[in-house]
Amino acid sequence: MSDAINPNQSGADPNTGNAPGIVMNSLPVNVVSEYMTQFLFWDQAVTSLNALYNKLTTSTLDEYETRAGDAMNKGKRKSLKEVGAELAYANGQRRYFSKKVYGNGLMEHRMRRKI
Repeated sequence: MSDAINPNQSGADPNTGNAPGIVMNSLPVNVVSEYMTQFLFWDQAVTSLNALYNKLTTSTLDEYETRAGDAMNKGKRKSLKEVGAELAYANGQRRYFSKKVYGNGLMEHRMRRKI
């Protein structure tokens, strides 16, 4: 790893690992803390949705109903497709805030041949 991007180097930005003085090198502390809060929230959401998705894939029960005298219990499991969509969204949000915090994906270049 080169010295310019080594985060352990003295004076390097802890978020990007870049040497000081590069434009867009550091975010203000309050912005970093907000992005980290969002990243940690979505990271926890992905973890719990993964557990739910795994539980649903092993379950064979879609719906149940029990009646005992005057009482009745009824339940239906969540759709695997809906949980998968929620999981994909949460992964995207986690990736978005990770890129914001660590300085990835700031710009996109599209190059074309000159004809």
